[in-house]
Amino acid sequence: MSQSDKDAIRAALLDIKDKNALNALIAGGFINDTDSSYNGLRDMARTLGIDLKKLAS
Repeated sequence: MSQSDKDAIRAALLDIKDKNALNALIAGGFINDTDSSYNGLRDMARTLGIDLKKLAS
């Protein structure tokens, strides 16, 4: 997927304000974030012996 496509999808998700649309997506909203924000979760899973790659497959 091209970077411009990724940027367009990100912008569209960040722009959703309609409560019914957010409920349909089972989301309260979206924020612009980075992958590194999930490092704490990865560390916790590693400490608990949870293989996140297995959960994702």
